[in-house]
Amino acid sequence: HAAAAGFWYLHEKKQAKALEAFAVVRSLLYGEEMFTLAQILATFDETQELATIATIQLPSFPKEPLLRPTTWNAIASLGKVIEDVQVVERSVSRTARSLALNRALGELKDILNNQDTLPKAEKDLIIDIAETWQEALLQIAGEVGEIAITEPIRNPYTIGDPVEGNLFVGREDIIRQLEELWLTNHQVQSVVIYGHRRMGKTSILRNIANCLGAEIKLAYINLLDVGDAPQGVGEVLMAICDGIAEAVHLPPPADEDLLNLPYPTFRRYLKEVEELLMNPPRACVQSSPPDLDPPQPPLLRGENSTKVPGETKSVASSGFPVGQKAKYPLASPFPRGTGGGSILGETGSTHPKVRESGGHQSLIIALDEFEQIEELINNGKIAPDLMKVLRASVQKSQHIAFAFAGLHTLEEMTEDYFQPFFASVIPIPVSFLPPAATHQILANPSIEDFPLDYTPETLDQIYNLTAGQPYLVQLVGFQLVNHYNNQVFEQKRDREPVFTLEDLEAVINNPDFLNKGRYYFTGVWGQATEGAPGQQEILRILAPHPSGLSQSALAAAANLDEATLLAALQTLKRHDVIHQTQEGWQISVELFRRWVLGL
Repeated sequence: HAAAAGFWYLHEKKQAKALEAFAVVRSLLYGEEMFTLAQILATFDETQELATIATIQLPSFPKEPLLRPTTWNAIASLGKVIEDVQVVERSVSRTARSLALNRALGELKDILNNQDTLPKAEKDLIIDIAETWQEALLQIAGEVGEIAITEPIRNPYTIGDPVEGNLFVGREDIIRQLEELWLTNHQVQSVVIYGHRRMGKTSILRNIANCLGAEIKLAYINLLDVGDAPQGVGEVLMAICDGIAEAVHLPPPADEDLLNLPYPTFRRYLKEVEELLMNPPRACVQSSPPDLDPPQPPLLRGENSTKVPGETKSVASSGFPVGQKAKYPLASPFPRGTGGGSILGETGSTHPKVRESGGHQSLIIALDEFEQIEELINNGKIAPDLMKVLRASVQKSQHIAFAFAGLHTLEEMTEDYFQPFFASVIPIPVSFLPPAATHQILANPSIEDFPLDYTPETLDQIYNLTAGQPYLVQLVGFQLVNHYNNQVFEQKRDREPVFTLEDLEAVINNPDFLNKGRYYFTGVWGQATEGAPGQQEILRILAPHPSGLSQSALAAAANLDEATLLAALQTLKRHDVIHQTQEGWQISVELFRRWVLGL
């Protein structure tokens, strides 16, 4: 009687009473099966929101033979729906959510299309559950969208050039600090952005202008573009002036002026720049439409001043005397751009926190790869007093500052060339990305319709292997996309568009991975030869030990005196190559440890 009552209550959709009835016959043949079935259907029927559907955990299915095999097939399909709803609710990938949504709707459609195969007692209840869940999914279908993979995936990860625009994510803390230093103070502050190779320093410089608005101009100069500066300090200043010219729209001095009298020419040019910043053309600081008259043609290099010897009459970018506002902003580009400058300040974006500047503008001169200056000085290409001249040129200005970017803090430079800046430059370290930013870069790259996703454990393992090192994170993602395209479109294999730990192991164990990563690995290894001696020896000793070594064990293995050992450890720690644990010292990046082990 209890079993018959249980089936009747299922038919009447009274799951609680059905559960009570089947509990009485659990010890009989098929009794445990029907009790579990009623329990699952009761849970399904009570759950109507996607957030709660995603939390359902199914008990183990009873063993065959089964009394209700078609019902269990339907429950298995609903179990797949639960898994897909979990992706819809929790994944950071828009495309992965779309694919999961489509799979879930497909499972529910199959259940509804095959409802006549279900036993009569539980048929209506299962149909109600499928329709309720279907409605919940359809409500978010417009938000999630529909995506299908029919051709090789365009690789969204960048392993060569600095990332820009929407591809740049994960450095909010540094961007916020630079905004505070340059937007909220009456005087812009010089900074040095430092970190070991391929940490994203150049990407920060190339993207910070997007956050600064019209009040701050940023002149980006990559000093590697100067090469070995065969023309001396004048050629270095040419590159700097070119970058400034593109940022503020004031033509640079003539080449011969910078080559013949580099320092006086540069000082006078910066003075004109500051006067222009104090009285910017209206079109540069207002969003209102310009006058309808056609703009004047751009001035060429050297048109803003006469020869340096003798009397010089300064002229602003519009051709008006300095101090008189220009009617039109100067057009760009200029005829020469060897300094590698780009108009990063002219992004059109504004920042919500506007500095009280009285309509004035400020200029940040961003010198990337600034160690090149020291190398040129040491090679006798330029005079050692360049840094004093640069410092003196901006010391009295509230509107001009430097942003150095390189491997070291200024205090770490081997000579005293940068000493004039020690007291006034704020160091900003660029270290590893945090786990959340690493996951975001991988699972939701900033391009539309990226159709691949990662299992949570795969994202965690990528972070464990890379420690959030930006170049390696991008490299892993890049290789995984290539791996997927090869499997699906070359080998014609059918697979889910989700990266697993198996995919990750296949990629990082491929010799091509370490070959592509050599730019990072050899850069860090080479930097370990600079400064304190013994750094490479320490890395070789640590490499066979993934969990690290105690300092006493390290000291015993290294042929170094205590002072040398401590200096080398601190240098490696400062450069983010190793870190201290409770047990001792450990190489920070697991992939780098494996590379050192293979030397």
